[in-house]
Amino acid sequence: DFTMNAVAMKLKGNQTDFVDPFDGRKDIQEKIIRTVGNPKERFKEDALRLMRAIRLAAQLGFEIDQPTGKEIKADAKLIQEISGERIRDELLKILESNDPSEGILLLKNSGLLGYILPELLEGIEVSQVRPGRHHTTDVFTHNISSLKHCPSIDPIVRFATLIHDVGKPKVKGVDEDGLVTFYNHEVAGAKI
Repeated sequence: DFTMNAVAMKLKGNQTDFVDPFDGRKDIQEKIIRTVGNPKERFKEDALRLMRAIRLAAQLGFEIDQPTGKEIKADAKLIQEISGERIRDELLKILESNDPSEGILLLKNSGLLGYILPELLEGIEVSQVRPGRHHTTDVFTHNISSLKHCPSIDPIVRFATLIHDVGKPKVKGVDEDGLVTFYNHEVAGAKI
């Protein structure tokens, strides 16, 4: 899959020899996620690797190298070929990571989030700003910020935190003073 996974140990008696045909040790030292060989070929072999690269970056605090990242964007639509169960498992692992909000942002920036949780993207540029209220960002940014500050490490609680305002774009309105409202957004969100 990825060079950091390609570092293998081979036991010989009491000695441990490291076999590293793809410079995985170097990638680990440099905190880089890179596919073994051609990224396009790796992602076509198993499109779940698109999410797995992001999950590893979120779990380990690594960067995705430019060719791998570029190919994730180019091949994002391939995630549609993967079963919901496999996608769910990777998403929960992202949510269990030390930086789940960064993982979700990586999914967004790669184009994968549009296939996995398109409802979250509907909150982009849906302003929540209203005088006297604590919301100062759009719905998407608020959801990401909520995830970032979620005190629980339970991935289901983190998921609930991430999507807690997902219904707001569906019910956005304006009151008699011209100020934004989100009446019954929790009902719309529960349906979603």
